[in-house]
Amino acid sequence: MSDGAPPPPGGQPPAKPRSAASGCLAVFLVLVGIVMLLPGLCAIILVAIDWKGALSSSFLPILLLCLAVSFGGIVLIRAVVKGPRS
Repeated sequence: MSDGAPPPPGGQPPAKPRSAASGCLAVFLVLVGIVMLLPGLCAIILVAIDWKGALSSSFLPILLLCLAVSFGGIVLIRAVVKGPRS
């Protein structure tokens, strides 16, 4: 080792620290992220069915809120899969 630290006893490398979201917490967060994707899916389906009515000024804020929640779900799932920054 070039940093001058003695090797760990037994010749085994030191254990890697576990991520903040591991095990059951990671599965739970992915499930929450999937549930957060559902409003965006519904918004996309609604726009595909009736895009003129869905993009009207009265419904547009609700549509944007649904898409924002889905974006949060994508970010949550991505954060769990990638793990913490090193």
